[in-house]
Amino acid sequence: MTPQRGDDVPPPPIAGEWRLPFATNEAAKGWGELCASAPGNAHQPTAPSPEHGPPITASVTVTGAVADIIRDLAAVEGRTPEALALEWAAGTLVIPPEPCDVEALAFDDDGPSDLSSRDEEYLRDGLSS
Repeated sequence: MTPQRGDDVPPPPIAGEWRLPFATNEAAKGWGELCASAPGNAHQPTAPSPEHGPPITASVTVTGAVADIIRDLAAVEGRTPEALALEWAAGTLVIPPEPCDVEALAFDDDGPSDLSSRDEEYLRDGLSS
């Protein structure tokens, strides 16, 4: 029986694969021709699955203000700019598109009025004394 539009593509011999219906009669006919021209090979995967394939080496080039921010952050965190650039490219390191207002981040309270004269005492005993 010749496959028709809507028929399932013959399942691969490995259990747990996908259900793939033919979109057109031409695709079904073409599949039959492919299987005839490559017997025993048409159901083999063309590439290894990501879990079992070789590792992937990635690189990214960052320029401009984002590169400056990544360099500064790397220096502060004691990490390499390359590691942070990869995190940024992967979306796990978020860099705001606009600079933030540093003044808005400042504390309103500078601490006790005698902080500079009693800093060692405050560090040793805490601010409660």
